Amino acid sequence: MIFRDHKMFKPDRSSTDARRAKRTPICLPVFVIAPDGEPYSALAVDVATHGFRIRSGYPATLGRFLVIDVPAFVRYSGWVAWASTTEFGFDVAHPMPADVVNHLISLARED
Repeated sequence: MIFRDHKMFKPDRSSTDARRAKRTPICLPVFVIAPDGEPYSALAVDVATHGFRIRSGYPATLGRFLVIDVPAFVRYSGWVAWASTTEFGFDVAHPMPADVVNHLISLARED
């Protein structure tokens, strides 16, 4: 999977909207799909309607377009909002409805 047709940087959003969204701690195994199509094992450690906090060995960089694959459920495309050496914030391209977030939370509880 190649992402050449996507912009590398997400359009700016208000800095207050993502930080005010309710975040729920989870522990959900996922895959980070890099721009070259290489999958990396990862763990979603929190979820909100705007995205995830991901723990992974993938060297995420600010503004990078990626895909997060939730096995047996769905793939989300979006951008890296912030990054450290072991974690990064992932803003989904389209906000997730509350029902989807609740389903992701229930998936995490099953693991």
